[in-house]
Amino acid sequence: MNNQRLAFDEPQGIVQHYIFHLLPLLPLAAILAFGFGVGAFPILAMLAAAIFIDADHLLDYVLEVPFKEWKWRAALRGDHFPSASHAYVLFHGYDEAVVFGWMSGEIWGAAIGWSIAIGLIFHIAKDQLDYSGHPLRYVLLFRALRGFPNDIFVHSQNCRD
Repeated sequence: MNNQRLAFDEPQGIVQHYIFHLLPLLPLAAILAFGFGVGAFPILAMLAAAIFIDADHLLDYVLEVPFKEWKWRAALRGDHFPSASHAYVLFHGYDEAVVFGWMSGEIWGAAIGWSIAIGLIFHIAKDQLDYSGHPLRYVLLFRALRGFPNDIFVHSQNCRD
């Protein structure tokens, strides 16, 4: 890969991004389903968590870009990150994934909680492997204690070679 931020200029770029996030989970889903008899709902929860984690990018967009200038394509591409004063990306934290998985388990049962935590952690780990940046950029507490400065997370938008 080159050192350019992944751009989602076309719909197939978005689809490709999520396929690459789901591919590492598919063998695990098969093992859980066929090897351990885990039901369809926990498997679907795991896969959904690995995709819907990126909803936090839209929250950052809403906080950073005036309403009159909103454009879906710009929001999906992350055009606002380089000039943003802060990058919250609240769902992209290993610590948050564990807490969210535990809370989900308390509400819907352990299988769902573990599934959601695994889906979130796989997504975050793939992002961390794919992008360069501060080694603790995916620890929410680390970013929060520093006031969510843009430079900790946005540097991670450069792809590794």
